[in-house]
Amino acid sequence: MVRLQVGWRATAKLRLNRGESKLKDGAAADLRSNTNVTVGLYYGLTKSVTRVGEVSRTTSKRVTGSEARMNGFAFGGIVFF
Repeated sequence: MVRLQVGWRATAKLRLNRGESKLKDGAAADLRSNTNVTVGLYYGLTKSVTRVGEVSRTTSKRVTGSEARMNGFAFGGIVFF
């Protein structure tokens, strides 16, 4: 008798990250601050392979008070060994 058994572990994690950098002397770069918010979904296919999906938004504020925004996304995988 021959038996074949295949198993896999699947787990999902949702994470939120926020970071901010402030420049004390904004005259040289014309920037006052940069803020980034990232939401990520991490889905473990196996113990060593994880699928990743992230959405980010970065906001840059100038010394003059104006703002610039950038949205981005990333999809991929991580292999642990």
